[in-house]
Amino acid sequence: MNRTISLLVALNACAWSGIAGAASVTGLRCEYRKEPLGLDVARPRLSWMMNSGRRGDFQSAYQVLVARTPEKLSLGQEDLWDSGKVESRDSIHVPYSGVPLDSRTRCYWKVRVWDNGGKASPWSAASFWTMGLLKPEDWKAHWITASRWFVPPALRPRGFVTAPSDSPDTYAWADVDLGTCLAADAVQLYSPEAASFPVRFKIEGSDTLDFDRAKTIADWSARDYHMAGGGPQDFAGHGIRARYVRLTIARSSETAPGSGQYGSIVRSEER
Repeated sequence: MNRTISLLVALNACAWSGIAGAASVTGLRCEYRKEPLGLDVARPRLSWMMNSGRRGDFQSAYQVLVARTPEKLSLGQEDLWDSGKVESRDSIHVPYSGVPLDSRTRCYWKVRVWDNGGKASPWSAASFWTMGLLKPEDWKAHWITASRWFVPPALRPRGFVTAPSDSPDTYAWADVDLGTCLAADAVQLYSPEAASFPVRFKIEGSDTLDFDRAKTIADWSARDYHMAGGGPQDFAGHGIRARYVRLTIARSSETAPGSGQYGSIVRSEER
């Protein structure tokens, strides 16, 4: 009976020793992070860790596979990069060296290593990273807001007009071009100095730059406007659709129309 027990113990010890000695790969990282999104690095750097139950064991070689889909990766159909077996102890900041990556590409990858006895580990669990927008032309979003300083003619001669010297009227105006026709939810008018904020003015929206069929957003041309607290002043846009927004100043807190600097932000949603 004792011999039988001793034999079983010896067999179990051998089996455990074999499992403990097998190397494995964990801790996959790309550019220091686990499964990062939106990388702007053309050749991301890959890192991993080798685990082994054998004393003094170390990585003697590695192989990296990278594919566009997890299905291809699981089948060994790497279509982005197969490093092949690389004799190296490197496991930190190994640069991707496969097919040049395009913006928005999703990359799935896995690694296996060889220990110092030349035995290959199983493949690691799959990980991934995604590429961000690498070139300016890849940006497809469109701004739905506009912001432009309104300044005196001496500082910005284009886009800001004052009344001719022989005109009976006194005014100054400037336009904001939203780039396309949008529904304005609100217009915000601001000035760096409260003392130069307009007292008599009108804000209009129009589909065309001639403002022949302008739609009024705010009209304070016949009575003085009193600021509601400090800072930017909001005026409801009422969903008026317009490409151009015009601020016409008849009188500011200072004597001359258009004195000081003004800004405008048009908040809108595409509808």
